[in-house]
Amino acid sequence: MKQENDITIDDCWNRIGIWGTETPKCSKLDEVTHCQNCPVYSSSGRKLLDRKPPDGYSNEWTKVLKQKKDASLLTSVSVIIFRNGDEWYALKTEVLKEITEMRHIHSLPHRRSRVLRGITSIRGELYLCVSMGHLFDIDKSIMKDNSNKKIKEPERIIMIERDSERFVFPVNEILGIHHFSPDKIKPPPSTISKASSSYITGVIEYKDKHVGCIDEDLLLHAFSRKVS
Repeated sequence: MKQENDITIDDCWNRIGIWGTETPKCSKLDEVTHCQNCPVYSSSGRKLLDRKPPDGYSNEWTKVLKQKKDASLLTSVSVIIFRNGDEWYALKTEVLKEITEMRHIHSLPHRRSRVLRGITSIRGELYLCVSMGHLFDIDKSIMKDNSNKKIKEPERIIMIERDSERFVFPVNEILGIHHFSPDKIKPPPSTISKASSSYITGVIEYKDKHVGCIDEDLLLHAFSRKVS
């Protein structure tokens, strides 16, 4: 049991649920698959949102909102940085819908495009799963760490959305969200592959990595065209 500002919550998900170590596991998992789909988990979240704010909370946020905004943040670009194959890419967070763990991908019979890998289920909804690797002709060799051990791949699925179009695609590694000034973008190198050069608007440097900035409109258009 956890105490959250006079609200008692049974965080069973941390004990007998997906994130717990106790056995036996919750019997409801057979039905809901993941704790995020369970009414108990949702009800606990609503309790947290409805709880009384702590003393001084309103005054603290009033002061924060009155502060002058950092001009650099107002003009910065927000991107999600990830690795696919041996290459690092950045995609604007304005099209980022969700990042989730790897799911089973169900292949489709008689598919005409290698870019369309199949369909996958996320919280009970089916989405088209596409391959950025095939679209960009990415080298599928596996990166190695300093101990010369192969890194497990792929590890995450990214969902992107624009208007009514949604696609998901696997990636090998995610570094997280990064903000940078547009004047930090450099021209794409001549060594970039012909297939991916059509989608790369420039390159930024992040943690000693050269990261290709993807044109999100061209990417979504290409996915839509390849699966139609």
